[in-house]
Amino acid sequence: MTSIQKIALLLRAPEETLAEIFSKMEKLTGKTGVADKIFQENQTMVKQKLGELGIPEDKADASLVEAEILKKARAADEAFFEFLGRPDFSSQAGCQALVDLAWQIKNGPAKGFFIKE
Repeated sequence: MTSIQKIALLLRAPEETLAEIFSKMEKLTGKTGVADKIFQENQTMVKQKLGELGIPEDKADASLVEAEILKKARAADEAFFEFLGRPDFSSQAGCQALVDLAWQIKNGPAKGFFIKE
């Protein structure tokens, strides 16, 4: 399978259309092998991200990747909640604590357009 075929499969685009686009780009720029380079860069990024998620390349499928991403999102959410001091957002005081923290960590004066009362 060629790089153009693999890219077409990933993009769910007609192979002929991509082949035509790459051919025209080669004629305009004089650069060849762009499709191969794009595919190799994509493969490198996929391997890196799978490694960060702790998923072996041979075991990677959409449902496993989704599950691992959700697991990491939940962990980040829990860590942020702990960082905030486990506020109770069902009360005004809990929400105010979050606003106060935002004001504490904000850098510099307020910039932008604001509606005056």
